[in-house]
Amino acid sequence: MSITGLFIGNNSSVYSIFATIGVARMNCKLDQGINFKEAKDLIEIKGENHYGFLIICLPLDGAPDFLNFLTESGHEVPILFTADENTLQKVHALLPLHPLTSRICFNMGEKVISNALRRLVKVKQKHLRSKESFCPLPIAFFSKLKKASFDTYIKLSEDKYLLLFRKGLPFDIERIKQYELRSCQYLYLKDSDYLEASSNIFDKIAESVKPKELEINKLSSLVKLSGSIVHKTIINLGIREESLKIADFGITAMKELVAKADKNLSKHIKNILKGSDFKSELSLLSIFIATAIAKELDMISNETRNKIVCAFFFCDIATEDLELLKSEDPDKADGVISRRLKDYLAHPQNAVAHLNQVNNLPMDIDRLIMIHHEKPDGSGFPKGLDWKKMFPLGAIIILSHELSKIFCCSGVEESFIEDIFEDFETHYNKGNYKLALEGAKKAFGIRLNLPYEKDDEKEAS
Repeated sequence: MSITGLFIGNNSSVYSIFATIGVARMNCKLDQGINFKEAKDLIEIKGENHYGFLIICLPLDGAPDFLNFLTESGHEVPILFTADENTLQKVHALLPLHPLTSRICFNMGEKVISNALRRLVKVKQKHLRSKESFCPLPIAFFSKLKKASFDTYIKLSEDKYLLLFRKGLPFDIERIKQYELRSCQYLYLKDSDYLEASSNIFDKIAESVKPKELEINKLSSLVKLSGSIVHKTIINLGIREESLKIADFGITAMKELVAKADKNLSKHIKNILKGSDFKSELSLLSIFIATAIAKELDMISNETRNKIVCAFFFCDIATEDLELLKSEDPDKADGVISRRLKDYLAHPQNAVAHLNQVNNLPMDIDRLIMIHHEKPDGSGFPKGLDWKKMFPLGAIIILSHELSKIFCCSGVEESFIEDIFEDFETHYNKGNYKLALEGAKKAFGIRLNLPYEKDDEKEAS
């Protein structure tokens, strides 16, 4: 018996994408309620244990009331909010209203959506493999196709299926509509046809979901970066618009300040703002992520914003060794001679020495630059400081730099956000690092109580 989810929303194309992937990759059936009233009726009719997860497609009126209904009814079923790029950041207000929530942009592609559904099932711990010899597809899919590229069946009973459309023949759309009017939700394919058929259907439906014009293009620091890794990552992380504006304003302010203070540093900033290489992407993305974390932790101010921007503009100014900069552990990089490694490990001190000759930069910039490669276990450089010696803003700087490096090296499509956080939980789980990680979760809209978090709590007790 497969797990069943409930999609809530009136966007049939988005529903089709999630339903296709759910069945193909997770053996999950996905019902649809076009609004919260219909969803509430389905839940009450079918019982609290019928649905293993919910997907809510925004914008949709009445979300707070519906989430309150779930809470009051004791339905702690995992919820995945999905929206386009412009609406994704608006889910932050809804996350505190239910204990098991996450969010995803529905334009991010099959891999990311598959991973999000896998997380929902993992949290509920009801991921069951279907034992049926036939696999279901929502009947709405077939109205989008002209002919059958596979034999299509209707289910009469638990062990009996009737052939409706033979492979290669046209679909009878009117007949399909009649079955829909009779509340028939699924048609079935044989296991041997299913994976190929569902993949083809997904490709066709995905073409109908076009990204909308991106509001963040209005930010001056991102105007020239459309389509870049920085641009795509910021969109898909779902950071609040107010945090993006704070960072953007800080970038503009720092650019003007440095232009008056030092011509060489001003030229360095202009190169970064082009976003044309790894160092530029790393600097810019780190600024936006660190600002968002500080904002979520109520630590942001004009002074803190300027420190973040300045630190990431210049923290790697004294190295051009991109191979070691991308490396998780430079000491273990293959084929690195001692002289080269020594030069790289000294780049924080060299950057600070250079900046100390420039007036009017924000206070404590030298302190932030010196620690941006430290690690919670003390294995970082240049001083090997562990978590006990790290101050709050320093932890934010380090965490943001590491997250940005992952996204810039792999891209957000391949770097599943919640998988990254699952790994980071094992390293950034003490002192101010834990605080920074919680801020990052809030900034990215992640609230799922994953099994590893519960295990850690038991060990700590």
